[in-house]
This record gives sequence, structure tokens and C-alpha cells, in this order.
Amino acid sequence: MKSPFKNQLIATLFSGLFQVGYITIWCMTSTVLPQITKDPTSPVYLTHEEASWFGSLPSLMGIPGSIIGGMLGERLGPRRLQMILVPFLIVSHIMVHAASWEVVQLAGVAQFLLLASRVVQ
Repeated sequence: MKSPFKNQLIATLFSGLFQVGYITIWCMTSTVLPQITKDPTSPVYLTHEEASWFGSLPSLMGIPGSIIGGMLGERLGPRRLQMILVPFLIVSHIMVHAASWEVVQLAGVAQFLLLASRVVQ
């Protein structure tokens, strides 16, 4: 018989990553917003309007996300759904990190990446 240890280990790792990523989403804005709104000459600068969107997009996207997530959770189950969603969280964190790259800043798309990452989150 096949041991369920491997499947349980993968599910536990994905569940832990999902929880850490989700907590990071909500806590990140309180530390990041003061830094990216104070210096207009900074390569990564958000206006007050963009900053308000940056802070509120996860809450706004939570409305359709809850509806879709509820339907998918019923169909796929909570563990499988978490395993599907973790790569999206990883991509969103990579997008946040990519906003600090000099090439992205010179192209002028750092603000777009930050706001898009909040939508994905």
C-alpha cells in the first residue's frame, strides 16, 4: 500500500505557506505605505490615491474571491483549493519583489506591479 505521508506532507506545507502568505498580505501595507508615499523623487512612489487603492484592493477583491472560492471549495475541497491558490500567492509576492528591480523602476511600471500584485493577492 502507498503511504499517505507524502500527500500529508505536501498538504501541510502548502497550508502553512498559504497562511503565511495570507497574513503577509494584510500586514504588508502598514509597513510599506509610509515608505512609498513620502518621497516623490523615489523610483517607487505612490500618490495618496494610489496608496489608498494599494491598501484597499485585497478587501475589494475579497468579495468576488469569497464567492468564487466558496464554490470552488465545495467542488474541490479546502486542501486542494489551498494547493491551487498557493502558486498565485507566490506569484503576487514575486511581483512585489520585482517592483524593487532597477529595470522595472526605469520602465516606470513599478506602481503597476504593486497594484497588480494586490489584485492577485
